[in-house]
Amino acid sequence: VSCSRSLSELLPIAVQTVLIAFRLGLCALEMRDRVDGCSDDRGDPWSTIVWGLDPQQARDQIEVFCQTTNVPQTRRPWISCISKNAITL
Repeated sequence: VSCSRSLSELLPIAVQTVLIAFRLGLCALEMRDRVDGCSDDRGDPWSTIVWGLDPQQARDQIEVFCQTTNVPQTRRPWISCISKNAITL
């Protein structure tokens, strides 16, 4: 915006910026499909709160679960929040 002297100079830059953003979104979508596969069996996102579990215990249990079930790295659960009495997976 600051490098444009008029609206007529700004519009072509704005159009190019939108096209770049759109292409970037398509690239991100393609990369997601490459990493996660094209399966319709992705399931819905989820989270759950676990009360009274030490975060390190949770990490250890997640690691054991992932190793015994061969969960791919991109599908592994993780701790997203830690509070005094609970964690969110």
